[in-house]
Amino acid sequence: SVSQPLTAADGSTYLIFLPPKWTAAGSHPVLLFLHGVGGINNGDGCRKPGLTTQFPLLDPKYAAKVQHIVIVPVAKQPNWRHHFDSSMALVDMALSQLGGDPSRVAIAGQSMGGHGAYLYASQLAPGRFCAVVAMCGYLDELAPIGDAVPPAVLEPLKSMPIWVLCV
Repeated sequence: SVSQPLTAADGSTYLIFLPPKWTAAGSHPVLLFLHGVGGINNGDGCRKPGLTTQFPLLDPKYAAKVQHIVIVPVAKQPNWRHHFDSSMALVDMALSQLGGDPSRVAIAGQSMGGHGAYLYASQLAPGRFCAVVAMCGYLDELAPIGDAVPPAVLEPLKSMPIWVLCV
């Protein structure tokens, strides 16, 4: 199941989900899930269905089908840019200690987290993720309203699968 809030080596907070058939010796896909603004300083809230309805890991029937390690860092302030190092340290931990497969690391996010998913995959860690899922994500400083999306943002994304969901 989804863990209670945990504290990383750098003092940041995160949640983790290990699949039912997880073994440290395995080779598991990894998903970095970035929450929306409702999760800021709210590790307990990140476990509640209202905040993570898009990924209902607390439902045992749903969770039984999930085959990947899921890491949910908890932001201390708005904008995932400020949490890049601690988030990526959690991904590195999943790869080095939990049997994560470095060729199958995806990123997903909802609202502020969707923005963070675009930001990480296009600007801060291009080439690090195999896929992006953005739910109600926005580009703001990456492409201000009315402006075209700059080629520097698009270039790293154009060769990977991207799912864009707006509800």
